[in-house]
Amino acid sequence: MFVRVKSTPKSPRKSVQIVESYRIDGKVRQRIIKHIGVAQDDIELEELKSLANSIKIKLELDGQLPLYTPKEIERKKLRKREKKKIILGMRETNFSINWIKRKIEPNSM
Repeated sequence: MFVRVKSTPKSPRKSVQIVESYRIDGKVRQRIIKHIGVAQDDIELEELKSLANSIKIKLELDGQLPLYTPKEIERKKLRKREKKKIILGMRETNFSINWIKRKIEPNSM
């Protein structure tokens, strides 16, 4: 496990991540364990790298590698529920439109 700093050529921002390397069929793959944050300047970059190193040490000592914090998991659950509500709302709307059409023009459907 190591701390990786990624940047794009045209942007001054730099992303700090904790990454794990592993092999599949002899090829090296990398998995992002935790995205720490995005730095706008060198001071923020050093702070994020320091934070990432302390989190990495804690993860290595605990022996567990959680992908998301409890707060992030809750956010994902809420998003999923919202998507279901939207889909269900669309179904209800389609049902209502079809019901109205049947009432207005009973022989059309």
